[in-house]
Amino acid sequence: MNQPRMTLDVIDVNRPCPASWESMEGDERSRFCTGCGLHVHNLSAMMLDEAQRLVCERAGRVCVRFERDAHGKVVTLDYRPRTSRVRRGTFWGAIGTAAALIAAAVLRFVVTTAPQAQPRNLVVMGDFAMPPVVNPPPPVAQPQP
Repeated sequence: MNQPRMTLDVIDVNRPCPASWESMEGDERSRFCTGCGLHVHNLSAMMLDEAQRLVCERAGRVCVRFERDAHGKVVTLDYRPRTSRVRRGTFWGAIGTAAALIAAAVLRFVVTTAPQAQPRNLVVMGDFAMPPVVNPPPPVAQPQP
């Protein structure tokens, strides 16, 4: 059974480390600090459950780095705002919708203002329709010279 995990929002750093994150070796998730000899874990580069698990399992001496949003919540990959790709898709979706509405309005205008074709008499036969059969006039005999 899954145990409820602690919320990351209760984390408070009493004495922030003066070491520069950029000067440490490692990747965006974890870097080694030569000053304290520990790995510094970037909670904002992890999923929420992974960051909670790390903090719970290493309760005690663990170095972490994280960002807080405007409401004071710890930002993890789960809380990332929409990317510009999504905004771009929304923009082009709105443009496409507007174009479709304009095309529909133009089509409606053309259909309602176009001269109406005269209905033709059709002979219905079976599952299809065909125009009435008109016999051509007989050929006129040409006089012999």
